[in-house]
Amino acid sequence: PPPPDAESHGKNNPGPGGGPSVENEPESCRVPRRSLGRESNEENNSAPAAPVRLFASVRKAELRPALDALARVRKALPHAVVVLAPRHLHHVPLWQKALAELAGQAPGGAVQLRSQAEGSGRAFAPGTLVIWDAFGELNGLYARADAVFVGGSLAPLGGQNFLEPLAQGVVPVIGPAWDNFAWATALVAPDGPVQVAENPAEVAQYLTRQAVAPQDRTAVRQAFREAVLRHHGGAALLWAAVREVIF
Repeated sequence: PPPPDAESHGKNNPGPGGGPSVENEPESCRVPRRSLGRESNEENNSAPAAPVRLFASVRKAELRPALDALARVRKALPHAVVVLAPRHLHHVPLWQKALAELAGQAPGGAVQLRSQAEGSGRAFAPGTLVIWDAFGELNGLYARADAVFVGGSLAPLGGQNFLEPLAQGVVPVIGPAWDNFAWATALVAPDGPVQVAENPAEVAQYLTRQAVAPQDRTAVRQAFREAVLRHHGGAALLWAAVREVIF
């Protein structure tokens, strides 16, 4: 017999392996469009007010190297909106202090919280540093960002999930410490889409380079979908092995 819900798993769900679609942003992951200077085509056909660079799931233990990379990005792209989404929200005050000091070193620097944009209808001004102090919106951020760094990887922390931005059509850059995701080696191989930086300078170089050569998000999503499909089927193999033992 099939495992519970095996037949219904994936119905009305077009994503690889029955998971959520990688082509549409889930309703639960939406972020305020105007806050990042982006309108939907239905609302406004204008271009984004400023490019968006995202530092996602950044951990306290990598504060200094992350700030180093972030400062380099701001120097190279002074008009970009740079968003930092901490892995742990109880560290928001720590990041506020660190980014305020960093912003104070640059003319016109400003630090705002995502919560300050709630209901305002205004976009963050170009050059703003934003701390994303909200749960459940990371996938929406990936869908809005032009280039992404995924944290937990600039210190020996094992890395964070770098597959989610691929599902939203953006190739991420990670640091050298990603051993918790060694099972996804195929995506980090020399011919894989994920970029690995050895230090903060390389992280900044990659995030800056995307301003010159923007990514084809549709192509990235399609390549990710194909990679997932090539490696799916593990649950079926496991169920077949369990069935032989039980039955």
